[in-house]
Amino acid sequence: VLMERNLWLLVLPAARLAVEAAPRLRSPARVLASIAGPSFALAWLLALGWPPAALARLASASTWTGHVDEAVVPVSCTDVVARLDPDANIFTVRVWASWVIWRLPDAKVFIDGRNREYPMEVFEAAQAAWTGLPGTLGILDASGTDVVVATPDWGDRPGVRGGPWRRTFSDRACAVFTRDPAVPRPPAVP
Repeated sequence: VLMERNLWLLVLPAARLAVEAAPRLRSPARVLASIAGPSFALAWLLALGWPPAALARLASASTWTGHVDEAVVPVSCTDVVARLDPDANIFTVRVWASWVIWRLPDAKVFIDGRNREYPMEVFEAAQAAWTGLPGTLGILDASGTDVVVATPDWGDRPGVRGGPWRRTFSDRACAVFTRDPAVPRPPAVP
């Protein structure tokens, strides 16, 4: 429960209920319940890897005013992505997907961290496309992808090289690839 993203949120209400229930319980149970709330909260913080040094770092001003790591968010592509067709079908890595959705809320983004209910094959296809494995062009065609936000070397990978994808913007941390409209898409598989 502590490690699962969708379940760890239950820890805080459980801790609060335990603390609120303590005054209504008998003496030994009251002590146990009053300890349970802070214990749940501490276990949650420790499970997230937040010992006191990490908490101090999180509370520091430099954490919030310093820099944004371009390896985590493709900052240099911000303006280009913001100007894309808002209804585009965009492929990017899961780590960047929330950022793309924030920049283009109406775009259809494949794949992002909210997709846990999809079968593992969807995640495997996304991983294959991100790494440019053979079959990438078929995956992107089947998903109707119009734009790929990736690393600058993505277009040179074996499963992408020679395909209809053209780099329209590139910087050291990210690149935007668009599908060449002159190249027809293969017919959809029924």
